[in-house]
Amino acid sequence: MGYLAIYRKYRPDTFEKVVGQEHIVKILQNQIKTDKIGHAYLFSGARGIGKTSIAKIFARAINCTETKTGSPCNKCATCKGIIDGTTLDVIEIDAASNNRVEDIRDLREKVQYPPVNGRYKVYIIDEVHMLTDQAFNALLKTLEEPPSHAVFILATTEMQKIPATILSRCMRLDFKLVSQEEIENLVCKIYDDLGKGYEKDAVTVIARLGAGSVRDALSIADICYTYSSGKLTYKDVTEIVGGTDKNIIANICKLILLGDSGSALEVVDGEYRKGRNIVVLCGEIISALLNMLIIKKCKSSQEILGLPTEEVQLLSSVCEGVENDRILRALEIFNDLEESLRYSKSPRILLETAILKSARVDLDTSVDALLVRVKELEGKIASGNIQVASVKPVENKVVENKKAEEKPFVPHTITEGGQEFVRVEVNSSELFGKVLKALRERKNVIIWTILRECSAKVDGNALILSGLSELNRSILTKLENRNILEEIVKSFGNYELVFQGEKKDTFKSDVKKMQDAFGNIVKTENN
Repeated sequence: MGYLAIYRKYRPDTFEKVVGQEHIVKILQNQIKTDKIGHAYLFSGARGIGKTSIAKIFARAINCTETKTGSPCNKCATCKGIIDGTTLDVIEIDAASNNRVEDIRDLREKVQYPPVNGRYKVYIIDEVHMLTDQAFNALLKTLEEPPSHAVFILATTEMQKIPATILSRCMRLDFKLVSQEEIENLVCKIYDDLGKGYEKDAVTVIARLGAGSVRDALSIADICYTYSSGKLTYKDVTEIVGGTDKNIIANICKLILLGDSGSALEVVDGEYRKGRNIVVLCGEIISALLNMLIIKKCKSSQEILGLPTEEVQLLSSVCEGVENDRILRALEIFNDLEESLRYSKSPRILLETAILKSARVDLDTSVDALLVRVKELEGKIASGNIQVASVKPVENKVVENKKAEEKPFVPHTITEGGQEFVRVEVNSSELFGKVLKALRERKNVIIWTILRECSAKVDGNALILSGLSELNRSILTKLENRNILEEIVKSFGNYELVFQGEKKDTFKSDVKKMQDAFGNIVKTENN
């Protein structure tokens, strides 16, 4: 056979070589050692983390005649027959292409036949979630009560699509994503075995791009292995996967957080001209912003991120002095952008719009942007970059509860129609101000409102009101309202209320003269 892909060549063939699934290995080995083999297993988890590989190892282990540790020897006739595919005791079924009810009926008929060489007849059904509802129903009875020699291993990446009736008949084993450190160690071991030189940072990037999937990481490692005959560098990996140099990504983030949208757009334009993928570039910006938040919030950020010290220091210098809210806002904008890029015909326009929006906080009127601006302002005030004038508190003066002495009016004499009057403006008249205050305390809104629109002047001991409309004057001259006003005016001294057009004491003197002439026949409304 010609060249064999790395992920196939280095696929584990014993439990000891499995990476990152120790809990699964321990359960299966203990079952083999104690001879407590179940009739149905359900392996669930993401792609490329060892579900099918462990299923094949388990199938050999339970049929191996030489096993002592619970792991297959891979040397006996049974193990070799399973590895070569010449035995009929292990049957692999791809449910993606054999998902009809007829396929399951055929399986039910053949499962009755005993194994040829080993103890168990093992059925490995990969991507079992692809079976139709009818096929699942056809499998139920066989899965619940299979022959004593039959073992079913179902593997799936989408557990939510498995019917509850199937779940209840299986021993469920959940596979976890493999840690970045374990993938790094595996890639280093493979490269050492192949005699390939490499930089530690290059292997770190490969492991990070695997995102917990060993198969994905080894596929990238395979491409990088054939990229050059020399030592594999960090730059080689970024060139292969279409990524951008970490310094450029850090620079873009720095310009965005500083609000320099113009310079950020120029850098992005340069990367676009080099043929960088916009979706990949957006993902790298998101990753950098998220890493900055982790660096600012966590003391053990380097252990959490698994990044080289140099890159952690670079990101730390970019986010130093930047409010967390500003970074979080930019992260949310680019997260929304990543979703929109999937359906957009103009990804560059969307990326540039996101850069402008995240950089120019001052032009954004959203609540998040306003909170960011307030936080930044508070930070500048706290650091002393902005001086805030101190406001002297107003002293609360205690007013003694005693009647203030009346201050004499300082008359300002004017002449109107041959008569002299003292003009007192509303805002400066002590007497008129006291009248308005008394009305406000009595909550007499109507009279108070009308008086606010008129003018007042004092002639001797008379307070003369002028500038009233006919309607307002008729309201104030009503007996009830006039009595209220006269009572208030007299309470501040020997003052009389006169409306413009009425002469001082004219009304009372005329009534007195008529009463003197005609006696008590002449009556007023007051008496």
